[in-house]
Amino acid sequence: MTIPFLIVLLTYLSLGFGFGILFHVFLRRPFIGGFWGYTILGVLGAAMGGLADLLLKDYWKYLTNLFGQINIIPPLIGALLLIWVAQGFYNAKDD
Repeated sequence: MTIPFLIVLLTYLSLGFGFGILFHVFLRRPFIGGFWGYTILGVLGAAMGGLADLLLKDYWKYLTNLFGQINIIPPLIGALLLIWVAQGFYNAKDD
């Protein structure tokens, strides 16, 4: 029971960390909290994507699985979507 939970947790943390590196270091987009703000949003987005995977499991079953138990597509989409939306709010121009 604990090994699958740890695999899921480490996968979501690494996805969030990867998106933090991508947006802060490579794309150089300003955001509140900098690298750690992006990392936290990435982890939360990955968790939301994982929740979507859990709720819509029948629709996602044809996608690839990581380690035979984690569908990596919804966490990736969730992390990217949450960072994109939050960045849009943060960088919005005041009229």
